[in-house]
Amino acid sequence: MSSLRSDSRDKRVDSADEMEEDASEDEVESPGQDRSQSGNHQRDRRRNGCSRTLKGLSGLPNLGNTCYLNAPVQVLVHTPSFAGFFVDCADFIPPRLEVGNSRAITQRRMVHSLADIVYQVWDEGLKVASPHNFVRDVLDLNPDYRGLGQQDAQEFLRRTLDVLHEELQESTPFLHQRPLDASSEAQKSSSVQKKDDIYVKGELGHPHNGSLSPSQRSPENGNAESKSKETHRHEKRLHNSIVLDIFAGVLISEVKCNHCGKVSVTEEPVLDQSISIPSKKARQRLLSAHKNYRASVESEEASESQEPENQNVTCAQNSWLSFLIGMFSSVSNVNISLQDCLLQYYEPEHLTGNDKYKCEHCDQFRDCTKKLSLLKPPEVLTLHLKRFRYESLFGNNMGTKISEHIQFPIKGLDMRPFIKTSEEFKEEQENAIYDLLAVIEHRGALHGGHYIAYIRNNSDGKWFEFNDSQVNTISGADVHKLEGYMLFYKLRVPKEKEQEREDVKKLIEDEESQEERVYISRLWLLRFLHMLHPGPIDHHPFMCSHERIHIKQEDEKKLRPIPLSAWEKLLEKYKGGPILNRIEKCSQCMKDEYELMQRRDYEQRLVHEHDKTYIEPGQSWYIIDKKWLQSWLSFVHQDQLGAVPGPISNGDLLEKDGVTPKTGLDKGTHYRGVNKQVWDIFFSIYGGGPPIVRSRLDIYAPVVNPPADDGSRRSNKSARAPVRSIRSTSRSVL
Repeated sequence: MSSLRSDSRDKRVDSADEMEEDASEDEVESPGQDRSQSGNHQRDRRRNGCSRTLKGLSGLPNLGNTCYLNAPVQVLVHTPSFAGFFVDCADFIPPRLEVGNSRAITQRRMVHSLADIVYQVWDEGLKVASPHNFVRDVLDLNPDYRGLGQQDAQEFLRRTLDVLHEELQESTPFLHQRPLDASSEAQKSSSVQKKDDIYVKGELGHPHNGSLSPSQRSPENGNAESKSKETHRHEKRLHNSIVLDIFAGVLISEVKCNHCGKVSVTEEPVLDQSISIPSKKARQRLLSAHKNYRASVESEEASESQEPENQNVTCAQNSWLSFLIGMFSSVSNVNISLQDCLLQYYEPEHLTGNDKYKCEHCDQFRDCTKKLSLLKPPEVLTLHLKRFRYESLFGNNMGTKISEHIQFPIKGLDMRPFIKTSEEFKEEQENAIYDLLAVIEHRGALHGGHYIAYIRNNSDGKWFEFNDSQVNTISGADVHKLEGYMLFYKLRVPKEKEQEREDVKKLIEDEESQEERVYISRLWLLRFLHMLHPGPIDHHPFMCSHERIHIKQEDEKKLRPIPLSAWEKLLEKYKGGPILNRIEKCSQCMKDEYELMQRRDYEQRLVHEHDKTYIEPGQSWYIIDKKWLQSWLSFVHQDQLGAVPGPISNGDLLEKDGVTPKTGLDKGTHYRGVNKQVWDIFFSIYGGGPPIVRSRLDIYAPVVNPPADDGSRRSNKSARAPVRSIRSTSRSVL
């Protein structure tokens, strides 16, 4: 991957003696990793007997049917922009937040355990990287993955990206990334939407698998046309992350009433697209309806197959496990292409019968025509081939696997025919041509199989097979033969863009230049080097509310000095800003931060003084929303320094009547308990509520009427005392 870091990342260790010498004499401490974590990792390496290999060619051990996890993680680790974020922008990763003694409620654990894998692969070049911490976090956060059962790689990747987005998200003004409305109508793609799940629900939620159910087509889902208009407000702030920058695209769904002609438009954010495999009959219909498109596709495939293969890299021999599983794979030579699947996915769909859509204009269920189009192409396009089919037979759900070979292009996947023209995304739409980055193959049957990742090296274009701990070479011709389950395509970079990057890198790396230097965000520089559409230069995190430069000491590492000529070149094309020509702090902000630190210290000491793990005889427990409590802990934590929490959000635990607890709430996961003194402190400072009082620490225990002085009869406004703050200790129930 490209890098503008000062340390050398191109060093290669070729001999076994050099590997051992390097490992013993010059241990690499990963960026953004404290020494305790580094020491733990060194012990893990000695325990596993790990050695070094070429950087980027590390295997992942199978820890008990974890191939569903290993394959997607390898794809993430080898996506240049994603891996580059962890390697070159480690200072942008938010710190962990430990809550008490329970590791299960540690915030931002997934992103740090995944970062550890990235460092092992790219910084240390281990032959076999250790995913133990990451696997442990996955199992802790989602009990569904515990045990040795078969799991789905696509579902795992969706959930993982959702969690990573939540842990990496930051509040940013509207620049190049549009707000993603996760509450709009679901559609037949893997749309990003809210879904209750113990696996750390994020802003994106967990996309649905498969086509719409009747309930999803019902009018209760509503027309999100008004919501989509809200996303165009430039002043709106959104929760952005590198996950959205790389993997998120936008689909547009147009539903036309066949009776009155009214068209309802909904924009759907997507992290991937689940596409069905057309039957032979459907394919014949598609061929006749889209002859011109198919002809251009076949021409591209023919020119691609004539390109010579360069196979001068020697790696491990093909594993016997890969060979045995391949023997039992069922692959037929049915001539179905990925383009056929896409044509079927994007063709108009007639909604009739049980699938009728409720037209707002007619106020009745009507026959409608639904058309799906691509509005904003993502940087990395993730396509999931729906090879698993479930049908009801005599009251039982029977599953089968579709093993037909699907031809897919390695170069030149043209998504422009499926685009809905938009001035807002004109540049992205004009360059919507993709080259294959990786393939995840599922070998075997429905209830027993194996996932393997095949990934193209970003530097030399060679292909490698990542089969758990084994890493082997593979030719481009063999890639064509794979039974693809998930396909990852990266936007093709035009030659002029490559030249632009090289020109800017030369300016930046010219250490002998005496030119005036200014500062630029390393995160934006990463986007520029690895993404076709980096968006405007975004320096808002280094500006304060007084519109002055305010660069904290911990933020200085997030900036890189560059020559003024390089800045002017980038600013002219990409706009944004503002220019950062000095490192300074806003005097007013420093004063405000000092007062805020005093508030944090005051609240910590106040709660520490009154917090106990028990209640006195005659007292009651006060239930408090876990999410709100975590936001407060993030606020007072010295390594976190989060935003000031809003009012106590206990209403999220109750039904609409404001009294009855919602079903399925677990102590420790959804709520915690505090004594009356701590509740009074919280309520006097933040207001909100309502009080949920119980004789024992159980939200479903009988209701205890709160005393009249606990704030239950006060309004939120009258209860807001002067702003102060609060603390948790290892002995605390917080």
